[in-house]
Amino acid sequence: MIDGILGIDVCKNTLDVSISSYTKVRTKSFTNSPDGWRHLLDWLIAQKIQRVHACLESTGRYSLGIACALYEADHVVSIINPAQIRDFVRTKLGRNKTDGVDASHIREYCELFKPSPWAPPSEAHRRLGELQTIRSGIIAGLTEWKNRKNSGNCRRGGSSPGRCDDLALHEPARSGRQSHRTDDRQ
Repeated sequence: MIDGILGIDVCKNTLDVSISSYTKVRTKSFTNSPDGWRHLLDWLIAQKIQRVHACLESTGRYSLGIACALYEADHVVSIINPAQIRDFVRTKLGRNKTDGVDASHIREYCELFKPSPWAPPSEAHRRLGELQTIRSGIIAGLTEWKNRKNSGNCRRGGSSPGRCDDLALHEPARSGRQSHRTDDRQ
């Protein structure tokens, strides 16, 4: 049985929450850390709320911790696309943009639409996501250096400051081939 609806606005450092239960609406702010998650769960118990339907926007790494903590504490968790909340707020002609107001809008969205429950990804899926993020960063960095090298702003050879090959002498190996120098010297 669900005792309340919890809307959570997730930021890097804080969690602003709005809960409605038994016709009462309460708000509070917690830190977005394991200690803050425990304080939120303790606060729910202090409010005599056994089980909530918690809704929060998908903010990637910042929302995953609190979502998992609530899920493990046997609460129903729904992670919502931020565009859905934005469009919902527009239908209400809402203009205020504060974290507390956002938490209330997320709670109201959850009350009206009752989004489907979320289940956390397996440990293997989480690790795969982390590896994909790392790979994307490496590829973006490599592309940046290749673009600099080919932009004409970098000179090869000589001892002028600012040469691109002073900073990036080797390209990573591709398809098992060995790395090679990017300058013209043989």
